[in-house]
Amino acid sequence: MTRSSRNWVRMPGNFDPLHIRRRHYPAGNPWGFPDLMKQRFNLNEETKLLSYRAPDTSTPAQGESLCHFFLDDYRFESVWTKPDAGLSRVGRFWGTLTPDFSLYTDWPLIVQQWNHYRSQWLGRYWQEFGIRVIPTVNWSTPDSFAWCFAGIPRRQIVALAVPDVRNVVVKERFETGYWTMLERLEPTLILICGKLLTSLKHPDYPVREFAPRWETWRREKLTAKEPANGGESNDTPKFKRKFTPKFTQRKSHESGQAAHLV
Repeated sequence: MTRSSRNWVRMPGNFDPLHIRRRHYPAGNPWGFPDLMKQRFNLNEETKLLSYRAPDTSTPAQGESLCHFFLDDYRFESVWTKPDAGLSRVGRFWGTLTPDFSLYTDWPLIVQQWNHYRSQWLGRYWQEFGIRVIPTVNWSTPDSFAWCFAGIPRRQIVALAVPDVRNVVVKERFETGYWTMLERLEPTLILICGKLLTSLKHPDYPVREFAPRWETWRREKLTAKEPANGGESNDTPKFKRKFTPKFTQRKSHESGQAAHLV
């Protein structure tokens, strides 16, 4: 004890950034990844995925949706740094997926494992408060298969996001990891953000696909631009539609590809 210890009425806010003093969960694996508790619940056909960063104005929809974290990591890092605030936010949803912290293949192994640990820790933390939690599965290279499913119960609902499988290497890694996941976890239902390859669909493992938000937003924008009477839109000058230079057409085409990659 130091001379100033008596002045500490409570611990400083960043005293325990690893949350070891807050909670230390049981783990049935050699790495110490917290075990999620088994939960049984049924999803309605109307249940949707809603982003963790969805505006608070969507509260009615939140109560009927699952919170997802298929976003850039920095957009939900606060669920780890401020777990109480994150708990309050995910508690507004009908249920939640565990955070989808990235497992990039070129990241050091220990960083990938740390992100899996954080995802498992937060999922278990939320379960303690009665929140319905669905594990988000993720993997990097085949070397990660030894630990990336650790702590996730078998025969449960799981969720995942489909990467850009137009890249041959990414496609092969995703396919290998997907079949390994089925073998290890035997999920009762798989929630897919994106569109699963037809070659990966298996009759024993039902899937439910959800269109990514960017795809829904793009479709809504295209629909809004279509004229109601089947003619030309009134908000664009006729000469611009009729005499678009070639370089502008090409640029528009490239912009469409870029939007598709987001």
